[in-house]
Amino acid sequence: MASEQEPRTELNEVSRMTKNSMADVVFATTEHNGKVYFDIREFSNTTGYKGPTKKGLRINSDMLEDFLKCVEALKAALKK
Repeated sequence: MASEQEPRTELNEVSRMTKNSMADVVFATTEHNGKVYFDIREFSNTTGYKGPTKKGLRINSDMLEDFLKCVEALKAALKK
């Protein structure tokens, strides 16, 4: 017997950057089971498929400040 799949959660796009000619990186918010998340996901832009892929992160919005600290550390490391 086939199991029911969860309905796809809606992504509310906040920003987008081009990764290459076949993909973008989309920054979005989403809600699931009453919790708010931020999502950073690769979106395919090919003739075969246009839309979200499995490549990405979904992180609880409570962790945003920790995430930003990590991004700042990465930024500092790249400047060295």
